[in-house]
Amino acid sequence: MKKLLSIFILIIFSFSFVLAQKQNLKPNRFLETYILKGPDFNLESNYAEFEFKGINFRNPNDNFYFQVKLLPFDLKWENVYSSRKVYYSLPKGSYWAILMVRAVNYKKEYDPTPAYYLFKVNVSKFYKDISISPSYDGLKLTLSNNSNKEIKITNWQIKTSIISFKIPKAIRDYHPNPLLRKEEDIILKPYEKLVIIATSSPLGVNFLGNRCFSYLNKIFNLNYSVSFCDRMSNEEILNLALSEKITRKCASMLSNLSCGPISSYDYKNLQNDL
Repeated sequence: MKKLLSIFILIIFSFSFVLAQKQNLKPNRFLETYILKGPDFNLESNYAEFEFKGINFRNPNDNFYFQVKLLPFDLKWENVYSSRKVYYSLPKGSYWAILMVRAVNYKKEYDPTPAYYLFKVNVSKFYKDISISPSYDGLKLTLSNNSNKEIKITNWQIKTSIISFKIPKAIRDYHPNPLLRKEEDIILKPYEKLVIIATSSPLGVNFLGNRCFSYLNKIFNLNYSVSFCDRMSNEEILNLALSEKITRKCASMLSNLSCGPISSYDYKNLQNDL
């Protein structure tokens, strides 16, 4: 690995020398470039900041501008005049990158041995698309989809300073009969949220909450709440009835319910209807 890296750096320096000749720059072996600041070796965000300086050992008062090149993205040197810093917003992915910097004075003399900074970018393709925030009591974890695309999060490994767990599949359409429950992948729709609660499920299964769950509060005390009107549309009810997931009696009752949890009277009429 070290041998290959040395060969790669030698090729870079040779290529840089050829480019310098094309820009009418002259090498000056008394110039030296230093990178004072860079990102972590294993970078897990797409933001990288670098700071550098130049020295002329024969003329300490020499003034410089700088040329930078970020490999593997830049094909030619970029001039930096007004600052000794550069900032990059890097592409997502997992790859190696090298920043090369060389000092150039206003006599068009450059450092023939540029400073280089090697680092590994390891940025998830979902970086900034998904944000994760814990609750104050530490019992809940909220995953928010901040993008306009659907993101499958089943089997994601969540690691904290205390625990590590994998997001399982879950049941969207809960049915009292275990044989009629179907587990499915958890897919966050655009701008949707998922709340993971660190307690045993009151239903005995992992479930994806929806508007129907408020009606189950009477039986299981789910403490599940929604911010929209908790009422199924007539189209949803009709589809459930046509697919024989609910009876016509149940469909008729649901179509007449208002927003909010089911009343004791309605519950009594439906309690024996699976």
